[in-house]
Amino acid sequence: ASGTACCTGVCGPNDTCCVANNQPCPAAGASSCCSGFCLDTICCVPVQGACASTSDCCSGQCGSDGKCCFPPGGDCSQPGDCCSGVCDNTGHCACPTGQLLCPADNACHQCCSSADCPNPGDTCTNGTCGQCIPDCAGVQCGPDGCGGSCGTCTGNQVCSNGSCGQPQFCSDGSAVNSTCNNNAFCVCQDDTSGTPRCFNLLDPNGCNQLGTCPPCEVHGVFSCGGNSACLQGGACVPLC
Repeated sequence: ASGTACCTGVCGPNDTCCVANNQPCPAAGASSCCSGFCLDTICCVPVQGACASTSDCCSGQCGSDGKCCFPPGGDCSQPGDCCSGVCDNTGHCACPTGQLLCPADNACHQCCSSADCPNPGDTCTNGTCGQCIPDCAGVQCGPDGCGGSCGTCTGNQVCSNGSCGQPQFCSDGSAVNSTCNNNAFCVCQDDTSGTPRCFNLLDPNGCNQLGTCPPCEVHGVFSCGGNSACLQGGACVPLC
C-alpha cells in the first residue's frame, strides 16, 4: 500500500510494486515499470501517458494537461499525440489556426512579439496580444507610446521631453534637430549636459561633440578654407 512496503522500486498502480520513471528497466522488462513502458533500458512514459515532468516522457515533453506529447513539428498519428492538439495531414504536430510557433519556447501562441499583434500599439505579453494604453500623463507633446501623439506644439515652439518650449540653437544659429553649417553630415543636437552642439554624423565620437572643432567637416572633403578636421578618436587637426 506504500513505497516502504516494496523491497525495491515504488508502490505503483493497483498497489503493486514497480520501477519508477527514469530508472533502469528490470530483467522482467517493461511490465515491471510503473508506466508499463521501457525505452532504451529506461522506464518512461509513452505519448499521452500521465507525467509530472518532461523527464518522465520517453520522447516529446510533458504538456500543460499533465500528459506526454509532441511539440510542433513532431510526428503524430492523432491529435492527442500533440501538445497543441493539432495533427496535420502530413503526420506532424502543428499550431492551431490563428496561432504562431514561437522559437523562444517552441510552443504555439497568439503572438511571438508585439509586431505579430493586429492592432498598432498592441503589446504581446506571454504569447497574448493586449491593447496598448496611451500614456500622456504630465506631457504636452510627443508620442503616446501606442503609435499616436500626445499633442503638438504651436508657433515656433518645439517639443522636448514631452514639453513645449522655445527652440534652442547651436553656435552657428542652427535650431536643434536641424543641420549645422548647411552640411547634411552635421546636425545640431543636445549633448549630455543639454547644451546644443554640432555633431559630426560621420564621427559622432569626434571633437565636434565637445564643441571644440567648428565647423563640422565631411571626411575626405576638406579645403584650405576650413578651420580643422575631426578625426576618429576626437583629435582636431588643422587643415592647412
